[in-house]
Amino acid sequence: MIRAALLCLLVLLTACAPQAGAATTFPPAQAGVALAVSAALPPSLTPSAAELEPLMQAVYTAYRDEADFVFIVANNASHPSGVAHYGSYQPVRNDTRGLGMALFDAGARFGSRGPAARLQGVMIFPSRDAILYGPSLHELAHRWGNDLVASGDDGHFGFSSAGRQLGGFDARTFQDLGGGTYQATSGQPGARTFGLIANGGNSVPYSDVELYAMGVIAPQDVAPFQVADGARWVDETRGTFTARSVRTVTAADLTAQHGPRQPDVRRSQKTFTVLTVLVDRELPSAADVQAVQAAVAHLTQVGSDGDDRYFTFWEATRGLADLRVLDAGALRR
Repeated sequence: MIRAALLCLLVLLTACAPQAGAATTFPPAQAGVALAVSAALPPSLTPSAAELEPLMQAVYTAYRDEADFVFIVANNASHPSGVAHYGSYQPVRNDTRGLGMALFDAGARFGSRGPAARLQGVMIFPSRDAILYGPSLHELAHRWGNDLVASGDDGHFGFSSAGRQLGGFDARTFQDLGGGTYQATSGQPGARTFGLIANGGNSVPYSDVELYAMGVIAPQDVAPFQVADGARWVDETRGTFTARSVRTVTAADLTAQHGPRQPDVRRSQKTFTVLTVLVDRELPSAADVQAVQAAVAHLTQVGSDGDDRYFTFWEATRGLADLRVLDAGALRR
């Protein structure tokens, strides 16, 4: 997962000067959103991999390190041209065992240091609408996966029914067509296929395996799932593929391979916090700030939002976890 998350970040449009973080200014926060202004940002306003570390170092000179996650949001209304991905996750720390990933702490590189350091990861979104429509739920899932299931797609669930947000098919749609050929879909209304790395932005909830990795359900609550080994598409538009074999995997198999998740569901973190940073070459308008604030407010809403099109974090986790917005103004140093 770490390699995949870094790859997602590296393929973003590059061109920020390495010293741009030091040139970043932080006007007063508005509507709870931190503002970061830097003339060194590329035309897409999307920080590159080389820019992220100095940018985060600068963020923590202006704001206290009290958020589990930081959203870096480029001030674009829609996805800018030239940026290959709609979002990326940069892992900063992992202190959870049993996920198939190493324990590590890279916080100092991002300005998150000291005994009270909290930052777990940073997400870069090339546009404001990525918060509401996705891939915000997808990038959050990268905090915990996927290194649990060997799916053939690094960091994602690929040709398996283990995932939803991080790709994979719905086990209820799986069909053996004979001769080593299979067919499945994402399970979404009208879907004819499934994605190997994603399945429709914020329109899908988290799967059992994704929730187990997150620490909000116990292993006994994870339904068995299929993994296709040596799989290749026959017709991606119809969800047909060949595979050397298809095996059924259980949570017991995961714990046998990686060890139990520690902390377990009784002791794991269930409430997470986020600081939103809107980045631009010039001071964003009040309307742009309000658009970001509204999108983050929707993503972090607790309780049903009455909208079946896009899940909130609480809804996507079946009400078992929540994401809380920190007021940037209250965190100002």
